[in-house]
Amino acid sequence: MKPELVRGDPPKEGEAQRKYLVGNFAFKFPMPGQDGAELQLSGEILSGETAGEISRKIDVLYDVADRQKKRAAIGMLKSQVKAHTEQIQSQRDIFKEQSDKQAAGEKLSHQQKLNLQNSQKSIDKTVEHIKKLEAAIKDLEESVAL
Repeated sequence: MKPELVRGDPPKEGEAQRKYLVGNFAFKFPMPGQDGAELQLSGEILSGETAGEISRKIDVLYDVADRQKKRAAIGMLKSQVKAHTEQIQSQRDIFKEQSDKQAAGEKLSHQQKLNLQNSQKSIDKTVEHIKKLEAAIKDLEESVAL
């Protein structure tokens, strides 16, 4: 049963004990990403609450904020995976185009030759990075039970 909240004077002797709102607290938590988003959470302090009870309320807010930060990070990481996947396809398209030119006897510029030589290394690095991002996403999803 939730205590009755009353604003005003404390109860007089013999009156039923009520919980009075005696204070509040608020926290701002920056969220992951570049957009400057933040999560603001607040709570109330009731008369008669011990420091331990107040600390537990604050701990709950921090747990909520931590979960929300992880959920936001999951979205951000998924966007990175998508961008890197598109980057790989673009790299493969460029590799194929330059390979076809070279096979047809067309002369490639120095930069095109370098791109051709380094494209598979670049793709492999990007694939490895995607695997790391996907592992981080999996860990975050498990931690927030999505």
